Amino acid sequence: MSVTHPLPPGCEPACHGCRHRSLDAAASLAQKSTYLARVLAPWGERIAPIEAPEPSRRLGYRDRVTLSARWSEVSGWRFGLMRRDELIAIHDCPVHSARVRALVGLLVERLPPATTLPLAYLHVCGAQATLIVKARNVGTHGLAGLAEGLPVTGLEGCWLHQHPAAGRRLFARSGWQLLWGEPRSRDVHGLLHGTPFENTARAYLENLKVQEAVYRSDADGRRVELERFDPLERPVTAKFPGTTHHVQTKEETS
Repeated sequence: MSVTHPLPPGCEPACHGCRHRSLDAAASLAQKSTYLARVLAPWGERIAPIEAPEPSRRLGYRDRVTLSARWSEVSGWRFGLMRRDELIAIHDCPVHSARVRALVGLLVERLPPATTLPLAYLHVCGAQATLIVKARNVGTHGLAGLAEGLPVTGLEGCWLHQHPAAGRRLFARSGWQLLWGEPRSRDVHGLLHGTPFENTARAYLENLKVQEAVYRSDADGRRVELERFDPLERPVTAKFPGTTHHVQTKEETS
């Protein structure tokens, strides 16, 4: 790709992750609008203008990433995207959140070599991170220094996932070990995140219940708002004066 605009600090020229980075905000929006108008032509009259984020929010927002990891005696650990058989390191990617960049920096500094930890991938989902190793049994004795540095990254939990067949399918049912911190975190929307595998099961079901409670409306069109929620309790709706319903647990209404 020909880059016609200066790249922000930390942006790796060889990286192919962001297709619009050579465009300014206006050109990027114009290209996206043209694409939508073409692929959604039968519904063109219903397409609303794209609502672009503030310029300050175009960088540092990506808080969910999966990066390949490679080790060499010369360079140590490197994290980034694969292009054929080459890893393109993006340790300081300006699109990644400060939390992701801080974690990658810490891993580069404190992870033991691949002979001790055969790390293949790093997965970050908000305040939860997972180190995916292609092995069945890996000792954690060499990870004490990493655990000591994790609190300053902004993470709340870090997992070790031992998955010998990790590749196209990153996650398996077994082989999970919490290395440090809390097993689950809530994002800014109140949705629960734990291990990636759990996110497809228990946490996913709970999040559906939360969203149902928040967005359900009654016959009069009044919005239901979630006041508190216990995933082990069935939410019940109680009516109060005004124009909203508040969802409470059984314990609150007993």
